[in-house]
This record gives sequence, structure tokens and C-alpha cells, in this order.
Amino acid sequence: GFSEERHHINHLREMSGFGYQAYHKDEAKYHTRVILQLGGFGKKFCLKKGADEIAIQVRHGTVIFMKQCLGGQGSNVTHGVPPGLNKGKITGSGIIIIDLWEK
Repeated sequence: GFSEERHHINHLREMSGFGYQAYHKDEAKYHTRVILQLGGFGKKFCLKKGADEIAIQVRHGTVIFMKQCLGGQGSNVTHGVPPGLNKGKITGSGIIIIDLWEK
């Protein structure tokens, strides 16, 4: 969801003081994940893994609050989206992710 120039994430860091976590294989640890879908076409998100997998399609402006038990932490899932679905990402569609964790 962020540009190659990284100005979005750098601006987010300056604004909030939040750190950026490595999302390449969803190595982030969180209690609750907040996902905001941007872009007019929508994107499929996958909750859980394996036989319990649930795919949902969301539209622009959708906000999802995802508990850690639904996010597939530590897996090869990116942003809660399986690689097959993530490859089909529509140009102009992006997501903003905010991870909340307990200290």
C-alpha cells in the first residue's frame, strides 16, 4: 500500500511515532490489527488459515478490526492476505495497517 519513495510511511512515522514492522511475511506481532481499504475496486482479505479460511471482499473506505487469532501471525500470509490473492492486487488499491499491541 505504500509508494516506492516511502514518503507515506515516513510521514506516518513523523506524525505518530509508530515504528514500521516487516510485513513481507507478516512477521508483525499485534493484539488487534486495524486495516483501512483505499481504492475504488476493493480487495479480498483472508481471515484464519487452512480449512477455516474465510475470504471477504471489501470496498473503498472499509475499516476492519482483526484480532490476532484471525490474522495468521508468523505465517507466509501478507497483511492477512494469502499470496495468491495478494498477487491479484488491483492497481490503485491500497491498504493502511495499524497494529495495536499490549506492553
